[in-house]
Amino acid sequence: MPNKQQQTQVQGQEMVQKQKLTQQQLLLVRLTELPLTSLEERVKDEVDTNDALEAGRIDDVEGGEGNDGGGVDDGYDVDTEDTADEGYTPEEIMETLDPNGNEIGNYSDDDVNIANHGVEKNSEVPIGDTGSFIEDMLTQIGEYDVDEDTRYLLEYLIGSLNNNGFIEKSLFDISNELAFYHNRDVSEKEVERALHILQQFDPPGIGARDLRECLLLQIDRILSQLPKAENDTVQKKRSLLELERKVLSDYYTPFVNKNFDKIMEGLGLTSGEMSAVVEGVSHLNPRPGIALNESASDTVMTVIPDFIIEIEEGEVRMRLNEGNIPPLHIRRDYIDKLKNCEKSGKTLPPWEKEGYAYMKQNADSAKMFIEAINQRRHTLYKTMKAIIELQKEFFLTQDDDQLRPMILQDVANRAKLDISTVSRVCNSKYATIDGCVYPLKHFFSRARTNAEGEDINIRKVKNEIQRLVDEEDKSKPLPDEAITEMLKALNYNVSRRTVAKYRDQMNIPKARLRKEITT
Repeated sequence: MPNKQQQTQVQGQEMVQKQKLTQQQLLLVRLTELPLTSLEERVKDEVDTNDALEAGRIDDVEGGEGNDGGGVDDGYDVDTEDTADEGYTPEEIMETLDPNGNEIGNYSDDDVNIANHGVEKNSEVPIGDTGSFIEDMLTQIGEYDVDEDTRYLLEYLIGSLNNNGFIEKSLFDISNELAFYHNRDVSEKEVERALHILQQFDPPGIGARDLRECLLLQIDRILSQLPKAENDTVQKKRSLLELERKVLSDYYTPFVNKNFDKIMEGLGLTSGEMSAVVEGVSHLNPRPGIALNESASDTVMTVIPDFIIEIEEGEVRMRLNEGNIPPLHIRRDYIDKLKNCEKSGKTLPPWEKEGYAYMKQNADSAKMFIEAINQRRHTLYKTMKAIIELQKEFFLTQDDDQLRPMILQDVANRAKLDISTVSRVCNSKYATIDGCVYPLKHFFSRARTNAEGEDINIRKVKNEIQRLVDEEDKSKPLPDEAITEMLKALNYNVSRRTVAKYRDQMNIPKARLRKEITT
C-alpha cells in the first residue's frame, strides 16, 4: 500500500458550465434596479463623462450622410419609434416589441434618438420635496471615503433592506447572489465590512440583521454621542445604557418574554433598575426603516411612481414615467468621423488610429448605454403589462378583495422574463392608479385553501388577523390559538403556526407582550 507521499496525481479534463453575464447584461441589471431619481443621476453622469453621448433629440438629420453607397454601417445610429404621445391598453403596449420581447434595434442614418416609447413627461406627476428611503440611504454613501467596490456593495445592501430597514438575507446568501447574478466575486468578510459601514448610517439601527442587533446598534450610537465631560447626569445615563446593553446582549430571550425575574436574579438588579431598563429599551426604535420614511417629510410620504395608470371607460391605460430623463443619442460628428476613418482603413497614420480607437470605445459605450436604457423601458413595460393582465379586476376597481393570488413566477411566466428580472423591477417600483400610489409588491399575494378547498387570499387572512387584534380586549389579548379558531369560524382554514408566522410578518407581538408593561 503506497503512503500519502507516494500517491501520484492524475491530471484530467472536466467540462463545467458556468453562467457569466455580459457587460451589457450587467449594465441592464444595474439600471433596472435603480429608482427613478437615481436613474436620472446615472444618465446625467453618463452624459457628463462620455463625450460621445449627447442629451437631446435630433429631428432634422439628413438621411444617408456619411454612409452613401459603399459606406460602412457601424450600427451607431439607433432608430426607434417615437410614440410618446400615444396611450396604450394592456393589450397594446407591447406591440412594438418583437415576438421574443427584445428591444427594437434598427440602425440607420435617419435618426439617432433614443425612443420615448409610451413615456410620460407629465410635470403633474406627484413628486415629494425630499428623497425616498432608498435615495436618502444612497446619498449617505457620499459621506464615507469608500472605493468603488465598497460603494457597489453598499448600494446592493441598501437595495436588500426590508420595510423595517433590516437585512434579512445571510452574508453567505448575499455573497452567492453577487457571484451568480452579478458576476462579482465577493467574500462574506467583504460583505460584512460593507454592512458595518451601512450600520453607521442614519437612522441608528439601519442594516441590522435582527431586532436584537437593531436595538444594540441604537444603544451604541447613543453611547458614542454622550458628552466626554463626565458629570452625574452623564454618568447615570451611561450606566443605564450599559446596563440596557448587557440585558439585551446576555438576556435577550428572557427580556422579550418578560421573564424579568430571571434577569434580576442573574444580574443582581433591583425592581427599580429593571423598570428603568424596560423604560429605556421601550424608547428605542424597532423599525428604523419606517422611521426614515416618516422623517423624510412632515406632510407627504415621498414616492415617485414609475408607472402612471388611468382607468377610462372600463379600459386600463398605462404610461411609463421617465421623470427628467432626456432623449439620448450619439453625437453626429462622432459617427461621421468614425465612418470616415473606417473608409480610410489602413491608410490612417498612427496618431489618427489612436484617436479612432478612443472615439470608437466611447461610441461603443454610448451605444451600449442607450440600448440598456431602451431595454430597461421594455422590461418595465412587459412586467407591468403582465401584472395588469393578471390583476385586471383590481385595477378596474382598486378593491383589495379583487386581488387574485399571484407570485413573482406568475408574472415572469406571463411576461416571458426571468424571475430575478421581475423581482428587480418590483422591488422598489411604484404605480399610481387614478392618483393613488401603490408599491408593485401590493399586487402580489400567495393563496391558501379554505375548508372547501377553495383558494383564499393571504392578504385577506392578514387583514382579519389585524382586525381581531384591534378589536380584542386589551386586558386579555387573544393568543394565537384563539385567533386560529376565530379564523376557522370565518372559513379561513389556517393553522396556529401559520397565524404566528403572519403575526410576526405584521410585527404584531405575542398576546402576553401586547399588554402594557407593569412593574
